[in-house]
Amino acid sequence: MGSASKELAKRTAAGTAARSTGSPAAAGGPRERIWNDIRRYRLEDNIAELETHGLTVVPPEKAATPEFIERLRSATIRFIEQRDGRAPDFETGETHRNQILGDYHYLILEDPVFQEMLYQPAAVTLLDYLLGESSIVHANSALCKGPHDELIPGSDLVLPLHSDSQLLPGPFHPFAEFANITWTLSDYTKETGSLAYVPGSHLLCRHPMPGEGVEQAIAVEAPAGSIICWHGNTWHGAFRRRVPGLRLSIGSIFSRPYLWPRHPLREDVTQEILDAHPPRFARLCGRHVMTGWRHDGPVYGPDVIHAYPTRFH
Repeated sequence: MGSASKELAKRTAAGTAARSTGSPAAAGGPRERIWNDIRRYRLEDNIAELETHGLTVVPPEKAATPEFIERLRSATIRFIEQRDGRAPDFETGETHRNQILGDYHYLILEDPVFQEMLYQPAAVTLLDYLLGESSIVHANSALCKGPHDELIPGSDLVLPLHSDSQLLPGPFHPFAEFANITWTLSDYTKETGSLAYVPGSHLLCRHPMPGEGVEQAIAVEAPAGSIICWHGNTWHGAFRRRVPGLRLSIGSIFSRPYLWPRHPLREDVTQEILDAHPPRFARLCGRHVMTGWRHDGPVYGPDVIHAYPTRFH
């Protein structure tokens, strides 16, 4: 038996022993750990909202410190200035008129604050609940949105309703395979062009048909510094901004580890960056995912998981 096969056999035996203790619904304790964090960070109501509505807002006092939010906002503005070659006009929004999303992708390696953003306690607790403890970063972008002149015909939307389970054919699994964590860096109201979503749409487990759900879509209102989290199946879009100024945020899509990410974060992150953060950051970068091997075969490192027996792993 080769060394890789011996290592796999050893880890399989260890996994069997771990699964023989605790609840069969979440072997090894991830369910208990997640529940304890939900209580520790007072997120019980948010979990109930995720289950019933498919989306929840964590207020600033639970999301992060004001100092962290200011660092995050400043770094985001610097990144946008570098990409655009000009400073965003927050007074009028004319620098970004009719822009819905913008070309501000893959921020994570650009500034340490974007790395810290990934494992803020409230955010990662919601992520663990939706996707389990082995979730990875799938895609990441800053969003800078100005006033809009045109709408999608027959609606007040500038971004059509869709699901973040874009890569999956319907019907979806009832448990989340994608999740979105968005940090609001300006106030979200319908007038300022907030996120739109259809409450309960995650339970339909499918993509919306063209025009479906528009009349049921409601605005997500949240002050700057909040976290907006939603289930990957939830139908959402964006309302038109009707007033001067800019809507600023950072949105990160996470996925279960068996879904191929859109960013090559696992390959791009340096050991120096990994060493500057807790082990959970490395896992969010996908360092535990055993894919991409060639003739030498897979490497069975100590953090590699070979099966995800419950939704909380």
